[in-house]
Amino acid sequence: MTCADDGLGTGVSTAVVILTPSTPEKTYNRILLCKRGNCWVPVVSMKGNSIINRGKVRDKLLEYSEQVLSKKPLTFCPSNEDADRLVKEDPVAFVFAVILTQGAQAERMWAIPYHLKKIMGHLDANIIATMKTEDLSAVFEQLPQRPRYWNEAATMVIKAAQHINDRYGGHPERIWNDNPKGADLQSRLDSFYGIGPKKASMAAVILAKDMNIPVRNWNEIDIAVDLMIQRGFPRAGLSNSSSPSEIIESARQLNPSFPGALDQPCWDIGRQWCHPKVPECSSCYIGQVCPKIGCCASTASSTHAGD
Repeated sequence: MTCADDGLGTGVSTAVVILTPSTPEKTYNRILLCKRGNCWVPVVSMKGNSIINRGKVRDKLLEYSEQVLSKKPLTFCPSNEDADRLVKEDPVAFVFAVILTQGAQAERMWAIPYHLKKIMGHLDANIIATMKTEDLSAVFEQLPQRPRYWNEAATMVIKAAQHINDRYGGHPERIWNDNPKGADLQSRLDSFYGIGPKKASMAAVILAKDMNIPVRNWNEIDIAVDLMIQRGFPRAGLSNSSSPSEIIESARQLNPSFPGALDQPCWDIGRQWCHPKVPECSSCYIGQVCPKIGCCASTASSTHAGD
């Protein structure tokens, strides 16, 4: 038993070191647990002789969000201004885009509602709800950039239109225009066939943070765990594994006022620097505080809590 600063700005009085096996290195990690009330919470991890200060990593991610990402305009479709404007202004297009965002480059998927409207002449949820899957699939086949599984995509869009009609009277903006709590907003989005918890969290973060939709209880909006996050969190020492449930819980502990705030910076860093096979650790924005677990072994040992 020892005393330590948790690096999260909360203050701790006591910490305990435990040993847990790590994979795939087949070595052992040491984790410091601090007592907050009657609960023991992991706050600082150690790998070998290096201490991973999760608070410093978190702060650097939030700094990146504030100093870099917030200064960029919100853009879903950088190469198509009309498609970008549509998903920002048309709630039906926004919901369809959230549903379709999977299995391909995000910018391509966000542009699909624009191309659907261009081909069909509308994005009327009442009409789409009555379409046959094969008829909408035929429309998807005409897209300049199709989803990988366009038959399933057509099914998801039709079911989404039906849900919009049945639950929200044909007005998808009612999903979020009553100043909902974060958890309620995520639950409403998750109830759409084809969205699920990950995309529901992503959409809730976008609506609350980026589109300035009034939402209460941001502490209930979780991080959206995709492959970028599953790669970045363990490498940065923010979780011991790529398990979505562990990452979600870790984000709640790291930034309890708004766990979802860690989503966009970690995702963007994953896309720009934290690549699957050849990560660019030396130029990464959080490189000075990231322990680089599983990559850049020559520099990983230089990150210490006291630095």
